[in-house]
Amino acid sequence: MTNLKNKTRVKTINTTEDISFLCSFFDEDCHLFIEQIQADLGYFQHGATLLEKAMTAIQGRVEIEQAQSDRTTQEILRKKEERDQVRDRNLQTTIAMVGVGLGAAGIGASTAPYIISQQPTKPILPPFVTNQLHPSAQAVLLSLGFGITGVIIAGVLSCLIQNRSAITGRIFKLIRPGSNHTVISPGSQQTLLQEEKQHK
Repeated sequence: MTNLKNKTRVKTINTTEDISFLCSFFDEDCHLFIEQIQADLGYFQHGATLLEKAMTAIQGRVEIEQAQSDRTTQEILRKKEERDQVRDRNLQTTIAMVGVGLGAAGIGASTAPYIISQQPTKPILPPFVTNQLHPSAQAVLLSLGFGITGVIIAGVLSCLIQNRSAITGRIFKLIRPGSNHTVISPGSQQTLLQEEKQHK
């Protein structure tokens, strides 16, 4: 459209050549091209708007999927951390139970001479030959009994310690079954009685 202003300059050109086709171009064809260009620009503008909307929708979808992926990753990490904590707690419990069991077995072995009568001259016989065990076998069994008892006690205590909050809550519910009711102090109770009298 800017070059349409050059129409007057074309007429002032002094030349022997026939340049009448330029005048016919300015008069007839140029307007058609201008209209076509304007129509194409309209289509392109509409398409650009649709493309921008599509890009915005895709960006929103990508952000939603990223947020879901982040949430899933956080959930997986949280579950893994909980599993690790449970595994560590179980390992600590097992180590504590084994330690207490070994300590109790040591106590049983050290107290065996005071509990079992010592007969150093008694020969060691094969099993089930006599109805009385050798003092050494009795000491081993006593030590094993102490160890197993220690393991059981340590397991029960560790279970009680790990679940102390739940156990405390149950005991509190058993002791005070009506603890869900609202407790009214004496002062507020007197205020409520005075308000009831005023309304009457």
